[in-house]
Amino acid sequence: LADSVSTVSNLHVTALTSDNKLTLLYKVKKGVCDQSFGIHVAELAHFPADVIEFARQKAQELEIFHKIGGAGEIDDTDEPSAKRRRLEVKEGEKLIDEYLQAIRSLPYKEMEWAELKKEMSRLKQSILSKGNAYVDALVTSTAM
Repeated sequence: LADSVSTVSNLHVTALTSDNKLTLLYKVKKGVCDQSFGIHVAELAHFPADVIEFARQKAQELEIFHKIGGAGEIDDTDEPSAKRRRLEVKEGEKLIDEYLQAIRSLPYKEMEWAELKKEMSRLKQSILSKGNAYVDALVTSTAM
């Protein structure tokens, strides 16, 4: 919103977490928050363990993207880099949609396994060749 409305700016409240406690410091700082405390709050509220684990995995993916996301080092006031990351995510999601559509359109029932594997590899390389940091971070975090 701060990118599209000139009178809006991003602020966040700092906090500490330790020993299953969340302490809000009530210190307001400029910029986008570098971490979310939603998982800590979910634990305190006794959410199911599988929900918390899924949230941790997603948070890790986003954290990897935040570090790799094409913006270099980021400080609390680097609003343009936050905007670049959002644009990178949006472009990455479009690339992923196109990739999935291409996969769905493969005539896999008519293809030999080796041929299907080769075509899927080609599609994967095609999406990676776009150089989108969001896609690269997702692929890197899920690669085995």
